[in-house]
Amino acid sequence: MSDEKITIDRRLYDALEEFPQTPYDLKNKPKVIEFGRWKPNSCILSGTSVSNWLEFKDGDFNIIGEMKNLHTLIIKSESGIHYTVNDFSFLKKCMKLKKLDLTGTNFSDCRLLENLPVLKYVCLPPQKQLCNTEVLGQLHAK
Repeated sequence: MSDEKITIDRRLYDALEEFPQTPYDLKNKPKVIEFGRWKPNSCILSGTSVSNWLEFKDGDFNIIGEMKNLHTLIIKSESGIHYTVNDFSFLKKCMKLKKLDLTGTNFSDCRLLENLPVLKYVCLPPQKQLCNTEVLGQLHAK
């Protein structure tokens, strides 16, 4: 196994249904990620340490693009919490994504959504925050 660490935003890690035990688990098990649901076993609240192959980095959501079976990603604003994501290019790799809600983020470039073949539902931040919105008319999502 490589000594290279996987970087992940702590809030993303806490949004996972179950905490991954291995890099394989992190990349292959998550099917749904929903921010804002309180979990009693949250590592933020409990202070739980994480595996030595993980490193927390604020704003780093890139690992989402490596999650092969992810079909639902919901990052909506709950209780006024807004999520700053450093780079949304991971969306281009989310080929199984069916449901996407980015209303609680700084998302802006709609071009990142144009090649998601099974996307059925999308909810985005206010239109004044978005660019390349002509892509939205081409999506097969509501």
